[in-house]
Amino acid sequence: MWGTVLLMAVVVGLEPEYVAGIKYILSRSSPLYRLIAFYVSGIITSLLAGILIVFAFGHVDSGNSLTLSPTIKVIAGIAFLGVALLFGAGIVTKIHDQFIAKRPKKSDKPPGIERIPGFNKLPSRIKMALQYDAPLIAWSAGIYVGIPGAYYLAAIAAILTAKISALTELAALLVFNLIAFMVVEGVIIAMIIKPDTARYRLGQLHKWIVANNRTIIVSLLSIAGLYLLFMGIAHH
Repeated sequence: MWGTVLLMAVVVGLEPEYVAGIKYILSRSSPLYRLIAFYVSGIITSLLAGILIVFAFGHVDSGNSLTLSPTIKVIAGIAFLGVALLFGAGIVTKIHDQFIAKRPKKSDKPPGIERIPGFNKLPSRIKMALQYDAPLIAWSAGIYVGIPGAYYLAAIAAILTAKISALTELAALLVFNLIAFMVVEGVIIAMIIKPDTARYRLGQLHKWIVANNRTIIVSLLSIAGLYLLFMGIAHH
């Protein structure tokens, strides 16, 4: 269980879009305040959502614990390895590039946040708030990030099937979120100590993640796939 929780947390914490969002916040006015708002709203939302899911699905019937069959673990492991293979072979990237190439090109796109995909489809009030850097945007962005995604749900599934106490379940959720938000935690500390260094280091991290995105995804998916495959075979 802990292996899945830690692995999925690291995957979430190193997502390029997540790091890019933190980098963008640093470019705005009062970045430390906005980072703290983003962090607090994000981790509270994520923790509450995780607790609701775990206690809603894990304790509906106190007489029976949820179990995940070894066969499903093996299938999930093979699926992870298959996706890792597709990424490693460049097939996913090729499909993505072809999709982007077919989209109509706009040479008059304004700079900044307006470049975010789907920005023009947002309601006018939201676009104005984003463009004029409304303080509540950082809180809203944190709430959005805190909504459980596929990796968080995978970690929650591992927690539900581990047959552990409620206290340990809470500890696992807390550990997941502390690791998933490790980048923003580190940036907040660095911003308090050395703001200029924080911006530089985060920029370097973002560049490294973008440059090695395929390798990171393939490595993490492979580790997750092998882990699930091994656990499935071991308990078959």
